[in-house]
Amino acid sequence: MDKQTDLKQKYKKWALEYDLPEEYVKLAKDSDWLKTLDRDIARMNVKKVGCPYRYPDSIIEFGLMIREDLGVSYRKLYGILALILEECGVDNCISYSQFYERSSKMAKDKN
Repeated sequence: MDKQTDLKQKYKKWALEYDLPEEYVKLAKDSDWLKTLDRDIARMNVKKVGCPYRYPDSIIEFGLMIREDLGVSYRKLYGILALILEECGVDNCISYSQFYERSSKMAKDKN
């Protein structure tokens, strides 16, 4: 296994320490952002300079809700999100550092 896979497994293990409420998985499966994931990403990348976005803001907002509910670090949140997204059929999850950067930028943009 490569380093990235090892880290993903480590963070998922941390996430399993929390009794992950099924309501988060159900909420994700029922959400609009999951249904429009590809379209939202395409819309965000119109006229984008540099690396394209791979995750819509709605995933960031969903993760922030979980982080606030459970009071977890960004690394543990990564594991939790990875588990939830896998359950929803999304095999790629935003890294904790990207999540932190995007959520910080969103907070600044709102102020």
